[in-house]
Amino acid sequence: MPNQHKMPLQSLLSLGAAYFTLILALVVVSRDWHSFVHRIFAFGLCLLATEEFMKAFAYSTVLPVDVLYWQKRIAAVSTLGPGTWLLVSVIMR
Repeated sequence: MPNQHKMPLQSLLSLGAAYFTLILALVVVSRDWHSFVHRIFAFGLCLLATEEFMKAFAYSTVLPVDVLYWQKRIAAVSTLGPGTWLLVSVIMR
């Protein structure tokens, strides 16, 4: 019997969080697509989901060089978050 690769619990939790975040983004956008704040909020949620997908991949890696590869991408996506959430909070004021 070949050695089966099992996905770590952290990866499953990250994937679950990413899927639920994407569903929430779709619900927000479907309520009022023409609202600028809804689109920006959904974009922020998609950024969070992207981070979680990348974390799931990082948890599944074995080699340190692969972990570093994913951590660099997570950091790059994370830099977009604060500006997006600041824009949402300013617009909703």
